[in-house]
Amino acid sequence: MQYLISVLFIHINPCYHVPHPQGYKQLLTWEQAGEIYHLAKEFSDLHLDPYRDSRLVGHINDSGRSVQRNIEEGYKRNNTSDYLAFLRFSHASNEELKRDLEELKRELEENQRWDKEDIRKYKDADKEGR
Repeated sequence: MQYLISVLFIHINPCYHVPHPQGYKQLLTWEQAGEIYHLAKEFSDLHLDPYRDSRLVGHINDSGRSVQRNIEEGYKRNNTSDYLAFLRFSHASNEELKRDLEELKRELEENQRWDKEDIRKYKDADKEGR
């Protein structure tokens, strides 16, 4: 009986909306978060050494992925306050990623960081005993 009442309420009340379980995929913010993740991953693959910078690579990739995943998880919550909390988590992850990239930019501008080619040259020279 309770099920029938709730079904009737949904159909009678035009203000009541049951969100689609994957409706977050229609959000522009979710799409952009996916682009951010892929760009961050591409950046870390191109510019960071997987061994020397393993923690930083992991953190950049995790932060980038969290931006999108928190939007998804928040969308599936039962109430608006939980959804907004997850949007704040997503925003915080985005901010972490931004700060990491700003720090890398500063290091590169001050020549405090080697690129992958420099690292390869250093490793090759070390193997040759120089």
